[in-house]
Amino acid sequence: AGEVGFLKYRHANASEILFDNLTNGNRDRPAIKSQSGTVTYSELCTNAARYGNALRNFGLKRGDRV
Repeated sequence: AGEVGFLKYRHANASEILFDNLTNGNRDRPAIKSQSGTVTYSELCTNAARYGNALRNFGLKRGDRV
């Protein structure tokens, strides 16, 4: 099995890479591998949404610096 890759010049930010891999059928492929385990693209998306919602609950809005 090959690695899921990306071309830097085609992506403005990490969220584009995440959503491209979700929509291209890679949702169950590893997005992050470390000594503490593996996170799939689907899990990464779920976690990113949780963090985004937590920031929103703290009163942050789109465009605010974190």
